[in-house]
Amino acid sequence: MRAHFLEANTYRAILRAEYENRSARNARYSLRAFARDLSLKPSHLTQILKNTKGLSKSAALEVAKGLTTNPLEARIFSLLVDASRLTRGEKLTALKLELAGLRSEINVKLQPLEVVERFQTTWVHYALLELIKNEGVAWKVQTLAAALEIPDEVVRVEIDKLVKLGRIKMQFGAYQAADEHSRYGTDTSSEAIRTLHKQFIVKANLAIDNQDVSERTLSANVVGVKRADYAKAKEKIDRFTREFCLEFGSGGDKDAVYCMNIQFFNLVPGFKGSK
Repeated sequence: MRAHFLEANTYRAILRAEYENRSARNARYSLRAFARDLSLKPSHLTQILKNTKGLSKSAALEVAKGLTTNPLEARIFSLLVDASRLTRGEKLTALKLELAGLRSEINVKLQPLEVVERFQTTWVHYALLELIKNEGVAWKVQTLAAALEIPDEVVRVEIDKLVKLGRIKMQFGAYQAADEHSRYGTDTSSEAIRTLHKQFIVKANLAIDNQDVSERTLSANVVGVKRADYAKAKEKIDRFTREFCLEFGSGGDKDAVYCMNIQFFNLVPGFKGSK
């Protein structure tokens, strides 16, 4: 689920955001091309974006097809189009309630990939989540910032994201969490995801110089493999990660938060074999 479908207050905002995304990926993508993809005349699209003309129900269905193949995104777009024709009344209230309920349900079901891309999460996000699971401490912004050795303002930003995701809540004057261990891995590449992985690698680099060997372990193995075995190797790494987190990340009474980075990449991409 893309961020502009979850956060936009009008269908016009969705259209503007979608056009910006597409033109950012392709500098030659024009408003005329966007109108074509939405089954609209260029002049009609221009009027819509300027708020001088609207969309009929049938036109909205066609535009939704050009915007997305995700039925939930299409439903959100259609609800916003319907709501734009109303100013008050029970029908408008019902539309808003359905829209809020749909977005709330989607937020709960967001996958790790969507969380990173929508909320631009950082290493702080995951460290906070693990810290707050320790119920033996009355976690507040100041105590969390002190534990992470970062400014209060940074903690407040990440806390807000976690609250919006429903992963933490304020109860009895302190933050509490109701989530499992924070594992993140994906085969999909994006700027947000690459940034997150780089942050964890930077933290590992800092640990080399700042943490005693009795408190951390770092190792590297260089091995020749068959390219055809990559999928099998990755599946084994994934299985190990799941089992490791299940064994050491379950239960309460934690007094430390560790990060396990695993990198398995082609060290010599220029080598194609002897054949």
